[in-house]
Amino acid sequence: MPKKVCPNGHIYDSSIYGDECPLCPKGGNETQYSNQPNFGMPPYQHAQEAGGTMVSTPAAPQQAPGGAVFGGAPQIDASGDTVIKGQKPQPKSQPMGGGKTIIRQPQGQAATQGRKLVGFLITYTRNPLGKAYNIYEGKNFIGRDRSCDIAIPEDNQMSGKHMSILYRNVDNKFKYKDEQSSNGTFVNKELSDEGVLENHDLIRLGSTVFLFIAIPKLG
Repeated sequence: MPKKVCPNGHIYDSSIYGDECPLCPKGGNETQYSNQPNFGMPPYQHAQEAGGTMVSTPAAPQQAPGGAVFGGAPQIDASGDTVIKGQKPQPKSQPMGGGKTIIRQPQGQAATQGRKLVGFLITYTRNPLGKAYNIYEGKNFIGRDRSCDIAIPEDNQMSGKHMSILYRNVDNKFKYKDEQSSNGTFVNKELSDEGVLENHDLIRLGSTVFLFIAIPKLG
């Protein structure tokens, strides 16, 4: 059989089909053929080795109109986004999109900047030598969540945001409030949703007991 290879790499019997490849669209136009969508299947490049053996290898990924990518492995564009074959690139409208890394400062650390120290919570529950936590002017959140001003992540019985203590210089009072915790807030062994703390009050949140100490107002 007389063999002939068309510009698109197809092998056919030239004694039957002459110069027109039966596998190509009419006219054998390479540009016309390459513009046809392949619906996610990678196109193949053909090469003929010695002895007439045909070798097919996947061609480079193609991009159809509208941005859809066909063929090849997932690509990473210049902004760091991953483009999966057969899907349009996703818009960079998501907060974490675009391959960017966003570092947020923990709320507890950020909230203490520029705030006056007004009291302490001291606990001996897990350390017999004791540990002190600062209370600042404004609202202070206490809980298991690391974003809290006073975070106790090791206490599994404490809620994420268990309780808040609010101090305002205008009235010099420490107002506490249970933040809808699972196990409740106990002040001096009494379950209480809200109230005003007095110096040396005992507060139990989860399995942790705190001693409250207020700094006397100066001047």
